[in-house]
Amino acid sequence: MFSANAGIEAFTFPLIFEPGTRFNYGVGIDWAGFLVARVSGLDLEEYFQNNIFKPCGVTSTSFFPPDDYEKSMVAMCTRDPPHTGDIKLMDGPAMGRPFKREEIGPHFMGGGGLFGTARDYLRVLTRVLASSDPEAKSPLISSKSFRSLFVDSLQPSPEIKADLAKMAEGQHIHDPATLTSGTGDHIGHSPGLFLNFIETKFGRKAMSGFWDGAAKTMFWIDPETGIAVRSAPMPRV
Repeated sequence: MFSANAGIEAFTFPLIFEPGTRFNYGVGIDWAGFLVARVSGLDLEEYFQNNIFKPCGVTSTSFFPPDDYEKSMVAMCTRDPPHTGDIKLMDGPAMGRPFKREEIGPHFMGGGGLFGTARDYLRVLTRVLASSDPEAKSPLISSKSFRSLFVDSLQPSPEIKADLAKMAEGQHIHDPATLTSGTGDHIGHSPGLFLNFIETKFGRKAMSGFWDGAAKTMFWIDPETGIAVRSAPMPRV
């Protein structure tokens, strides 16, 4: 999907189970992005700039990296083993994405592909939080949409909860108490966020929304305290 000039066929996958019966991390949000582009008549670069970034005061985030991106680019890294191991830099561009403008697009992803700063990312999260107030003068999203981000939308089946817990285990950053030995009793997923139903030992309050993302985009939002947090970048060494 991040290959240079990837076509729409890169986002097509066979149906692996009937909707509503299991959970699998997929490209649904990318297809949502394609629908936004089709309905608005704008590509996602234009749509995001006009409807998300400019209202948030974001000035340095785009699907196209700046010409001097190497001066401020943060390297992706990992720990092996997770949590406790040494920090290791990952080889090559993040997830194989191209950096040359002529190789990016024509289909922008609703779920990834942006370049930007940590400060810009936090500005967007802050505006999402501000949208919780139904009296807000210029909310980024409606208060109704904000509330939907913290409502579990999955069917309450053991198979779906176990699928979600299996994915979460691979993220290596969850309090094991929320995963309940793989049954996933204390986790869920809204239309846009991974939810934990109980308070975690890592600081996330009950019913906060989270995503681990990739390339330094891990974040969580707590509607009760009004706090948004994003991961700190690891400088290139």
